[in-house]
Amino acid sequence: MRASPLMLAIALGLGLPLATPDASARSTAATQAKVSAQSSWIVVFEEAPAASFRGFKPGDTRRPKLAATSPQATGASKYDARSAAARDYVDYLADLREARLADFSARLGRQLEPTYTYAHATNGVALSLTQAEADELRSQPGVASVSRDFERRLMTSHGPQWINADEIWSGAVTGNAHRGEGVVVGVIDSGINRSHVAFAGGSHTNPLGGFRGYCISTPAACNNKLIGLYDFTASNNGLSDPIDEDGHGTHVAATAVGNSFGAAPYSGVAPRANLIVYRACVDTCPVSATIRAIDQAVADGVDVVNYSIGGGIEDPWTYVGAAPYDDAEAFLALREAGIIAAVAAGNDGPDAGTVSNPGNSPWTFGVAAASHDRNGVQNADVLAGFSGRGPVVPFSVIKPDITAPGVSIISAGRTGTTSIAQLSGTSMATPHVAGAAALVKSTNLALTADQVMSSLHLTARPSIKTGPQAQLPPATPHQQGSGMVDVAKAARAGLYLEVPAGAFRNARASIFTGGAENLNLPTMAHGGCFVDCVLTRTFKAMPGAAGTTYSVQASLSAGATITPSVANFAASDAGTAINFNITVQDSSLVGEWVYGEVLLTNTSGNGRPNLRLPVAVYFSPLSDESGAPAEIVINAAHERGFADVDLHSLLPLPNARFVATDLVAANVQVRNIPVDPTNDDAFDNVAQNFSETFSVPAGSGQVFQVRVSTTAPQPDIDLYVGRDNNANGLPDENELLCASQSADSDETCSFEVFGAGAAQQFWVMVQNWSGSGNNVRISRAVVPKSAGAGEELVATGPGNTGTNDGFTVRLGYDDPTMGNGQERHGYLAIQSQPGDTILEIPVRIQRNGTAPSPYALSDGQPRAVTLAAGVAHETLVFDVPANATSVTFQTQGSGSVSLYAAHVPNPTGPVIQPAPARGAPGVLSSTGAGANQTITVSGGNLQPGRWYVTPVNTGGDSTLVDVTASINTSGAALKVKGGSYYAPGRGGHGIFMYPAGAEQAVLWYTYFQDGTPTWYYMQAPQPGNDGTWTTPIFRAAWNGNANHLVEVGEAVMSATTDSKFSFAYNLDGFTGVESMDAFLVGCPTIGGLPVDASGNWFDPARAGSGYSVQLHPNYEFFAAFIYDDLGVPRFLAAERGGAFNAGAGTIQLDQLLGFPPLGAHAAPVRSPVGTLGRQFTANALTGITVNATFGNSVSGTWNVNDTVVPLGGTQGCP
Repeated sequence: MRASPLMLAIALGLGLPLATPDASARSTAATQAKVSAQSSWIVVFEEAPAASFRGFKPGDTRRPKLAATSPQATGASKYDARSAAARDYVDYLADLREARLADFSARLGRQLEPTYTYAHATNGVALSLTQAEADELRSQPGVASVSRDFERRLMTSHGPQWINADEIWSGAVTGNAHRGEGVVVGVIDSGINRSHVAFAGGSHTNPLGGFRGYCISTPAACNNKLIGLYDFTASNNGLSDPIDEDGHGTHVAATAVGNSFGAAPYSGVAPRANLIVYRACVDTCPVSATIRAIDQAVADGVDVVNYSIGGGIEDPWTYVGAAPYDDAEAFLALREAGIIAAVAAGNDGPDAGTVSNPGNSPWTFGVAAASHDRNGVQNADVLAGFSGRGPVVPFSVIKPDITAPGVSIISAGRTGTTSIAQLSGTSMATPHVAGAAALVKSTNLALTADQVMSSLHLTARPSIKTGPQAQLPPATPHQQGSGMVDVAKAARAGLYLEVPAGAFRNARASIFTGGAENLNLPTMAHGGCFVDCVLTRTFKAMPGAAGTTYSVQASLSAGATITPSVANFAASDAGTAINFNITVQDSSLVGEWVYGEVLLTNTSGNGRPNLRLPVAVYFSPLSDESGAPAEIVINAAHERGFADVDLHSLLPLPNARFVATDLVAANVQVRNIPVDPTNDDAFDNVAQNFSETFSVPAGSGQVFQVRVSTTAPQPDIDLYVGRDNNANGLPDENELLCASQSADSDETCSFEVFGAGAAQQFWVMVQNWSGSGNNVRISRAVVPKSAGAGEELVATGPGNTGTNDGFTVRLGYDDPTMGNGQERHGYLAIQSQPGDTILEIPVRIQRNGTAPSPYALSDGQPRAVTLAAGVAHETLVFDVPANATSVTFQTQGSGSVSLYAAHVPNPTGPVIQPAPARGAPGVLSSTGAGANQTITVSGGNLQPGRWYVTPVNTGGDSTLVDVTASINTSGAALKVKGGSYYAPGRGGHGIFMYPAGAEQAVLWYTYFQDGTPTWYYMQAPQPGNDGTWTTPIFRAAWNGNANHLVEVGEAVMSATTDSKFSFAYNLDGFTGVESMDAFLVGCPTIGGLPVDASGNWFDPARAGSGYSVQLHPNYEFFAAFIYDDLGVPRFLAAERGGAFNAGAGTIQLDQLLGFPPLGAHAAPVRSPVGTLGRQFTANALTGITVNATFGNSVSGTWNVNDTVVPLGGTQGCP
């Protein structure tokens, strides 16, 4: 599955490794072999397997009339492969299979012999095919999918007592002793040491009445305990002796169902249960073999399957009903057949998000591992460091499901008749759960899979600790699931939760539309609760428990609530549906997992245990995954620029902030990587792949985001990233943090690292699975996730938003060091209020171009410039004020750089055109050796106005130089004076600039790129007498009560007269220059007294908004600097000609649709949107009223009655 924005948020917020599809375990779709080589492929046909067959659709005349065989259609508790209906349907599938294989053979020109055939849990075959042949079969009638085979990996002395199995053995709980009688457990693993006494027949009874598999022809190999043997590593029929050459399968089988033996004694959890062994693993476990084993287990009618196998972190629904096919889907058919599957959660802990597939499937029991009391009670129930942890896809299902003993487990050994072995792993925990399920079922053989699994979930004790130290926090549901198995309580559970027929197949992992949270599971999770949400569970009475009454209590961590719709209920066969309403009150919980529980307390006094459901809720910042991109990718031609990012479907942002990190240069390299001849194992010889180490710098308390990606013109490149724990500088599978193995070469690994006192070492390995391996682009970046300095990456947006509002965030970037082909990485943090981040989005800027972006220099401030070999900066300018008498232009850096300076007397604007040709008359130059060049211009050679300052890289390599323009001396005083200014020939925007104490304040009214009105604020110390003034440019945002300012650029004003100046702006990554002239000068009068009101005004009670006023005896102009309903700065204009009349009524307010700063000029379009009134007391302006409703795609109203005062000084009256 591809990562959605919310899945990214969840993953990154928890530091989970995030990978592209098929991480860690190669999906069949992900593998590309050489076209001429044959390899194993799984071909699945379109008809349902027998365990899932519900009958053909009425009216389907192509099909025979066959009875349904799925228990979900027949109402049986379990699939019966020996029923007449099942035999008829399996025969029908076999006929179709033979006909299709004959057709395939004819088409391919060779006889196809299936390695495996499937009919019960899967309908299909495994074939040896070339890539081209597989592609051919995909298009054939009746074929649902063709998928490359892949591999999984293999993942008790006092364990049974620790989960209270002995209380069922003795009959203390149920009144009758039960040890698993009548229950058949299938173990899919590495085989068995069948001579071991743990599997001796003794007084056992075979509930199937006969042997299965190899034992039919060799009955001496089995007994009434061990009733079936298969070896699917040898053949499709499995009719060979499954000798265990590893010991894993023997240990697992004895832990689940082994007879009591030895002096200790050692015993399985269900020692009287029967066993069928399915060998599918030799070192690794090809999925074609494990699917065949699952298929046979369904056909044999086992009650429980143990699968201590897994690998990779995949969406279990990815391939349900689609290509490729994997064991997760086979286990779905097994569950539909009424069989329980206990599956290892995996040994990839302790990181979050490490429960492996298929243990993360909602239809399996994913089992975590913890210690028991072998080493003392104080060390018991401690979660094993290796145990796989959630959250993991699907996020709306709690994984792991349950915990069992899995540390230092003693069980039967692979040699001799009484040998023992001590092993640890979730492989060892899983058979404890398989045995527990068998033990519970043996108390009532009619119990369904839902009933058995619910009983174990609801009674598990949440006692798991994250370490032996008392101060460590208890394990969360994403670490322990429901908790440690307590089989004694499970046997007396009074309620169960039934998953309706088809519910698993109809759900999906998608957080917002998949519906996984609504699966009626005995755990409760919601991976995307937006503000509030509802989870519903329906509880039914276990057999014999109808009438038991329960009270209902629910709780979540502080700051959130969960409220049940009923306070108590009585168990019934029909069931009771309870809605649990979940709400978050504390905004700091947004973007976090919150945990809690639902307690069902037995109030009947009948001895049945209290029950518990764990709860895990992720409070999502998004209501729709399309509301934010998973990554903001900017393809940039220059080192500067901006990108507007549209967002929607977010939580309300009442006091919004948009915070950007600094940009980090990615390490980018292009490699040719030879194909790995043993591509099934990337780690068997790491020297044949590309690998290198990298560091995450020291930084205690800092959080870093590691991001590594690959691209290549051809498939198939795979990516692996890990922590170099052993400091040997080499990749190691045991150190793996992230693997990305999609079908192409676009791979990504991204995960958080918490800074330490010293640098931390990691490695990256890139494998060429197949293909040429040429021009593989490898990008790696380590990004500190803290607020940046606001120079390289700046984010601005609205000041306040409502729930699900759409809005735009502008990202301006400026990194002079970013050269052609380079990447920069950063993050955008979206905050509902200062410091309260609800969502982080990665930002990646890729530059593809060598020409530098236009830029306006300010006096004495160096500008860094990156120049590729032979490249010049043709649009670097400096406007010289009219009173300057000496100016110096210089470069400083390394390499070989020449410098040119040229004056252009009447430049066009606002777009900066390229510099004059370097050989043109009047062009000055400094072309000495090196990069440090200086040009000084003075006297008659120094003309005021536009100067181009052009550095040229004359060397063979890229270089970085600082370019500076400095005014050395000035003549008569010349000042950038306050007043109102407009751009001749570009009417419709302008500047109001007035003193504000020791500072000068500026309001610039202009337009966004879409033509809607906006404004910027500038403020800096008062200009001096040298004719130039530099000020930061701020963009404002309004939260409804106050504004805040974000610096988005810099303006440079250079005086040409005392009433004209050039206005250069470096804003949002772009630059323009315009000439500004003074507006009208003069004051009207009231009662013969001058009205000195031209200036900037505001109401101190509404600081952050205000007005610019220009009054003349025959003209009035007002600009209202206000905000729309999202707090985006907007201006409205009111003007009136004719003789000034203080008593005149309101003036029409217009909204202008105009041109952006660098856009071609067109007369703004005016739309009346309201009125403006002004009040005078004597000859002083004292009040302004505005009543306006925005239009033209801008929403909001502004209705105020402001008591105004000047923002600093006014223009004065001549």
